[in-house]
Amino acid sequence: MPADPADEAPLTSDEDIQRVTIGPLTPHNAPIVLVKYDSRWPKLFAREACRIRAAPASLAIRVEHVGETSVPGLAMPRLGPR
Repeated sequence: MPADPADEAPLTSDEDIQRVTIGPLTPHNAPIVLVKYDSRWPKLFAREACRIRAAPASLAIRVEHVGETSVPGLAMPRLGPR
């Protein structure tokens, strides 16, 4: 049975984060640009959720849309190239 997240200590230091991170920590050294809400995001999520559920040997019990793109009207940071 998975551990209850409420039982875990919060990550409060770089060492804590590194302990639970796969691979090296890489600083984000680029500008962060906010982009306006895009009404296509819910449909894009629905498409990707279907692809995940349909994948061979999918172990996905639940696929949820969370974060900036799940909140109508909320801008989101663009972290990658345009």
